[in-house]
Amino acid sequence: MEYIKKTKKYICCCSGGKDSSAMFLKLIEQNRPLDLVIICDIKEEYDFLKHNQQKIKEICEKHNIECVMLKEGSFVNKKGQLIKYPLSFEYILFNHYKFFPYFACRWCTDWMKVKPMRNFMKSRFGKDKQSYYQYIGYAKDEENRTKLGGALEHKNWLYPLIEYGMTEKDCYKYAMEHGFKFDTRFKRSGCWCCPLMNCKEIKTLINYYPEKWQIIKDWEKKLGRLWKENTTQKYGGTEYYEKKLKDNQKYIID
Repeated sequence: MEYIKKTKKYICCCSGGKDSSAMFLKLIEQNRPLDLVIICDIKEEYDFLKHNQQKIKEICEKHNIECVMLKEGSFVNKKGQLIKYPLSFEYILFNHYKFFPYFACRWCTDWMKVKPMRNFMKSRFGKDKQSYYQYIGYAKDEENRTKLGGALEHKNWLYPLIEYGMTEKDCYKYAMEHGFKFDTRFKRSGCWCCPLMNCKEIKTLINYYPEKWQIIKDWEKKLGRLWKENTTQKYGGTEYYEKKLKDNQKYIID
């Protein structure tokens, strides 16, 4: 295709997950314009995501592309003071919200990705969103997301994976062929403490990441709140899932 004339900056945000990693690699392979890569360095992400983020950083260095690792966010409190905080689920959980996130209140995404990204973009480009194009890692089988309200409002968003017809399965294969690592037992890669993961993923977490599971149990005890008490699943915390796994029973919900 004939690419848009480069009069603006081209940006992509990468988590190290399959879709954003595949998108980044495809942009490099196709020699698409790319000026800036942004990565949110979140404390509670899996080690394989950290590995992928490092590979992205190394590739950026090789191709003279600026790569920014965001390690903190900020907000203005009621007194008008600028407050900075680390991109850590645990820190925000115990210092700000005091309850675990759920579908209707995904404070984790807001505080560890949306706010830091938004603050950085404002510091770099001001309020002029028309001064840059942003590549978005929606796969071909997520094309419906481009028709939702948020996407429709952003005329500067580009969707290379959809353009190349790459599904989520294609993204896994393509990124792994380039040395990126994933645990394919998880449908979505992200934070190991995410209360929004499904039952199969919880089983994987308990069986293969017991040290992470123990941390979640410790948080429950310290906070006095259940890990999944506010989700649509409504069954509560770690004890419920441990009991079902121990009894070899089918989870009540799939």
